Amino acid sequence: MPIDTDIHEQAAAYALDALDDAERRAFEVHLDGCERCLAEVASFEGAVLGLADAADGGEPPVGLRERVLAAARAEPAVVVSLVAARERRRTAQ
Repeated sequence: MPIDTDIHEQAAAYALDALDDAERRAFEVHLDGCERCLAEVASFEGAVLGLADAADGGEPPVGLRERVLAAARAEPAVVVSLVAARERRRTAQ
């Protein structure tokens, strides 16, 4: 029996509950006999749960805010003089 690549490409969408009703039913019929797709859907479980937690407003890791702010402070400041920018534009015209 030839492999229908289109149906196999729906594993991620199925795991994310992004298929319409007809696609979901067709994929579930296919899933019943396809070890490859069963394994692929199972492999997405952790990512799906992580996305659900993030969308739920889950708490970020402890210290993340401080690490992001420290990294931003460590970046060199880039200051553009508005006067110099206007002068460059005026001379370029």
